[in-house]
Amino acid sequence: VQLALRDRVLANSVRSNRNIERSNLLMESVHARARRQAIFALRALDLLIENETITLAIKNIEKHKQLAYAFEALETLPDTDLVRPLIRLWEHTGSTVSNDNFPWDEGLIDDDAWIRACSAFAIPPQKYTELLEKTAKSDPDELVRETAKYTLAGGTMKTLKTLPMMERILFMQKIPLFAEMSPEDLKKVASVATEKFFPDGDYLARKGDTGHEMYIVISGELLIISETGEEIARTPPGGYAGEMAILSQEPRSASVLAKG
Repeated sequence: VQLALRDRVLANSVRSNRNIERSNLLMESVHARARRQAIFALRALDLLIENETITLAIKNIEKHKQLAYAFEALETLPDTDLVRPLIRLWEHTGSTVSNDNFPWDEGLIDDDAWIRACSAFAIPPQKYTELLEKTAKSDPDELVRETAKYTLAGGTMKTLKTLPMMERILFMQKIPLFAEMSPEDLKKVASVATEKFFPDGDYLARKGDTGHEMYIVISGELLIISETGEEIARTPPGGYAGEMAILSQEPRSASVLAKG
């Protein structure tokens, strides 16, 4: 319980600085860990009191189902003083606070490599240059080191040919298909994604092909073409195509062409 509530305070201390998306990624990641700690605490309580109410509530919380009913049920338990603070972890977090109280030095040495990476991504580089330099050289995790180097270099995508992992995660967060995923789960998706470049008119897929990939547009468009060569639709940046062939395990229902 103490670990969960400590992370709630940490998450709420993240200030929206030079890049609100990066700050929010850190805030959401710490909130997600707080909720995991809360689940552990509820499971421990379940072992102690063996109450079907708490067992069902935990299942619903983990599946994001009937949360209001789950929290109402938890409020009826004898240990309400222990449980009530945990319930607040699922309340709307709102915007980040106006004062920067986040302990960046602690964030960059957190036991969780993902929290360290998010800290290195969101930290104000001019103010914490020495901390970032140390992280870039000595952190045991490659993603953390690369993120620290990227932030030190100015952290801009304008001169990059490919998206760094952390920028890729921010990009995917904006796509409706992934909007409900936690930052750490999104990291798993981003880590298996690869970037490809297609000249105008290149086919990414043809009707009837077996589908093993889906495509997310970073820049340019995808043209969805019927069997007769007619343009059915266009997929703009942030859009995606080809997912149905993966989900249905059926041949591609249309061809996909690159534009821009």
